[in-house]
Order: sequence, then C-alpha cells, then structure tokens
Amino acid sequence: MGQRTIDRLIVSTEKLISQVGTSGLRLNSVVSDANVGNAAAVNYHFKNKAGLIQATIEYRIPQIMHHRSGLAAVLSETPRGDAFHYQLLLILFPIFEIIRTQLPESYYGRMLQRLDVTNPDMVKT
Repeated sequence: MGQRTIDRLIVSTEKLISQVGTSGLRLNSVVSDANVGNAAAVNYHFKNKAGLIQATIEYRIPQIMHHRSGLAAVLSETPRGDAFHYQLLLILFPIFEIIRTQLPESYYGRMLQRLDVTNPDMVKT
C-alpha cells in the first residue's frame, strides 16, 4: 500500500519548502508533487497553508523525541561538560541525527532553514 495522503502532502511540503521557502510555497505545487487530486485535500486535512506548514514541522517530532530520550539516558549515566553543553546536545543532536541518517537528501534540514518565521501568516493558529 502506498503512503497515506497526509504523509505524501507533508513530505512534499518538506521538499518544496527546502527549495523555495514558505513564501514561495504554492499549494498547487504541493498537491502536484504529492500526486494528490487537488488542493481541496490540503483544506480537508490541514484547513489551510499555515496548518499544512505546522503539520510539516511537527511531522518529525516523534523521531526527534525518540532520539532525545535515548541520548538523555546515555548522557545521564556518563555526564560530560557543563549543564549548557548537556542541554545543547539534547536539543540539537537528535535533529542532526535524523537529518543525517533518515533524510539523505536533507529536505527537512533545508526546510527548517527556509522557514519564514517573520511571516505573520505562518504563525496564525
């Protein structure tokens, strides 16, 4: 069985944001790249473009948290460095590890770099 529609839309959004940023993201491009019928699928699953972007950002969080809990267990057994260094490892390492091992084309990493957090449309709830 193929990927679910939601997954295809999110993965396509990751890819396209990594290429054009959030300002250049067009729902028609996402739908076309995801091979989904039409833009109504975005509205049905995510309500709007901002909802799709939010879901895309959150899509990898379970993987990040899984890596973070494993790292926390290891670091708590053999603490190294100061508290700041420990916290920095807990925050950043899981993200980089996922990008390195699971996203060889680094769409997620490039997407994170291209997010336009200054755009008020991207922070609406």
